[in-house]
This record gives sequence, structure tokens and C-alpha cells, in this order.
Amino acid sequence: MTDLLPCPMCGTVAHFFKIDDIDQKDFGGQGICCQTEGCVQIGLIFACMDDPKPTLAEKWNRRDEWRPIETAPHHMEVLVWRADSGVFIAKLTNPEAVITPEEMERENLEFPDDFEEWFCEAHGWQEGSEKPTHWKPLPDGPAE
Repeated sequence: MTDLLPCPMCGTVAHFFKIDDIDQKDFGGQGICCQTEGCVQIGLIFACMDDPKPTLAEKWNRRDEWRPIETAPHHMEVLVWRADSGVFIAKLTNPEAVITPEEMERENLEFPDDFEEWFCEAHGWQEGSEKPTHWKPLPDGPAE
């Protein structure tokens, strides 16, 4: 199954659907939408094809809108934004993912077992008022 990011508008789980009503103009098509009734996010719909799910998922997951920080993936670098800093790259992670055991010991660093915060290579841990407020996926690199 192809993983889908949460809805960028409401943060709830997204799902695939198929249009089975023969009276609908997109009959036979497949799409993606969130599960929140009344959400303003419009789902993606593709016409009939052998397997549209990978294409749908790629487009759903690559939207260029800023999303609430609570919906960001863990352990994956993304673009983040904060009013006083603008845009920068960071990831929501734990110390073991960015600091070696040797560094932890040498620097005498200690973190609570459940510590998970935003980490930016250029600026370190982003905690409290330094936490970003929005995120979006990193753009694709240039075409070769």
C-alpha cells in the first residue's frame, strides 16, 4: 500500500477512493481525500487507468502548501517556517538520530528518554518558542 501524508488543511488521515456511481461524471476514476466531513481540501481524482495509486500518492504528498507543524512526518528533513526566522530545513527527531554516542559522552549531553524535537543542522535543536509553526516537503532537485 502507498503511504499518504495527512490532509494539509485539517491534518487527518487521507485515503484512496473509487467512484462507483455510474451517474457521476468521473465514474470508474480513483482519488484521494481526507476523512473529515466538511474539510475544504479538495481530493485528487484520476480517470481510469491500470493502477493510479502511485501517481495519486505522489501528487497528494508533493503539494506545495504550508501545513500545520503537527502534521509533519518524523525523522525526515522538510522545509519548516517560523515567523522570526523564515524558511529553513529541519526534522522532527530524537538525539540518537543526530548525535553519536561518543559525542553524547564527550559533551556530557543528557536528554529525557522521550525527547523528540525539531533539529536543524545549522541551528541545532528548535524547542519552545523556537519551534517551527509550518512545514512542507522538500522540493525535487533539478532535472539532469
